[in-house]
Amino acid sequence: QTCALPISARDSYMTLRDSVSFIGEGVGVSILKVKSGENAKYYSENKPNILSTGKPSLLKNVTIRGLTFDWNGANNLLDSGAARRNNASIMTIYGAENLTVENCEFKETPGNQCIFINNYNIVTDQGKNITIRNNIFTDNGEGLSGNYNYDHTSVYRSEEHTSELQ
Repeated sequence: QTCALPISARDSYMTLRDSVSFIGEGVGVSILKVKSGENAKYYSENKPNILSTGKPSLLKNVTIRGLTFDWNGANNLLDSGAARRNNASIMTIYGAENLTVENCEFKETPGNQCIFINNYNIVTDQGKNITIRNNIFTDNGEGLSGNYNYDHTSVYRSEEHTSELQ
């Protein structure tokens, strides 16, 4: 089962919502694959993502399991003129509580991260109980033959350190 993602995306193809999970039938079976040529549409922008919360707000009670996320990087390569963070991630989450990402595959991401958890701008609670386990990361960033982007982290979590946080 391969689902070709729509070409009318803005910041992400799918927006994550509280208490709505994405459960597939397994790696290599349930595949979310980006259409060829998508990078050309967003040449100088930091988007799109496959999954995103879309805005700085705490995402609660979500499980993502048993899916292959394929950025189709061989057909969406970044070149030397592209914004370095173009297509920054497969998944961008602006803070989460009770989030589990497990038994998934993240492949051919031309951008900087596969999973980016951005806790900046979440003032009251930056999240807790975030579990990322048993995932496969294949041919991403500079590991993608012919890709210009060499700056890649499979899982990246940023924090804002302020006096209000403990």
